[in-house]
Amino acid sequence: MRDKLLNFLSVGLITLVVISPGLIVFTVVWERHLELVSTQNLLYNSHNSNVGSWNRNSSQIDDIRAFEYFMILEGQYRITTILLWLLLLTPISLGMGIFGYEKYLIHREKVLEKQIETLERIWQLNIDR
Repeated sequence: MRDKLLNFLSVGLITLVVISPGLIVFTVVWERHLELVSTQNLLYNSHNSNVGSWNRNSSQIDDIRAFEYFMILEGQYRITTILLWLLLLTPISLGMGIFGYEKYLIHREKVLEKQIETLERIWQLNIDR
């Protein structure tokens, strides 16, 4: 059962490592596309609202809206960047953890064998006396 789980996780890790660059590129391109569409919509809406009359108050309101919009985009960009790093680092960390745990088990087995050998030698010495 343990070998099957290890093989499944290894295959999943390798698959994710192979696919993750494509996912990252697709995500970045999709994000830029959404930003472009949102910016176009914002510019179109601000242009349509200012066609009839141009005064200082509507310009300031549009500047505030644009600033708020770009602050939202910046927050979304940060969240997307964090999620991309998590997507990339999670399988790598999982694989390294499994590898480290396997090495720990091997080390623990060797220490146990040494302790058993020492106890057997002590037992043989006690029997001989």
